[in-house]
Amino acid sequence: MKNEYQKNVDLLLCVQTMGTNTFFEHDETLKTIKQMYYFLNHGGSMIFNIGAYNTNLDLLENQINEFLKEKFKTINIKSYGAFHITLENNSHWSKRLFLAYLMNIFVPLRNLFGLRKKKLYIFCKNKI
Repeated sequence: MKNEYQKNVDLLLCVQTMGTNTFFEHDETLKTIKQMYYFLNHGGSMIFNIGAYNTNLDLLENQINEFLKEKFKTINIKSYGAFHITLENNSHWSKRLFLAYLMNIFVPLRNLFGLRKKKLYIFCKNKI
């Protein structure tokens, strides 16, 4: 994105990097999101997730909301991560599938009613 000779794009996807990858400079997360925004074409969309590694996820969510508001037609932010550490290796795949189905129906289970928010999924559609 730093190469000024590249064309802007219609879609940016960034997962398992910000707040999850130990090689990423976590104090530059908001700066990276801003660069992603400026790199998008008009009408473009971006999808990214942010983990809680080495950052205050609530503060960062507020900063992202403040920056992105009124810059896209649709912004959807979801938190998740309640069961991913405790049940990842300890249960049969069928139990995990059933739990995923329950979390799809009953959304507060995704982050244990906000008590175990570990990551944010952010989808910004149609840059204004």
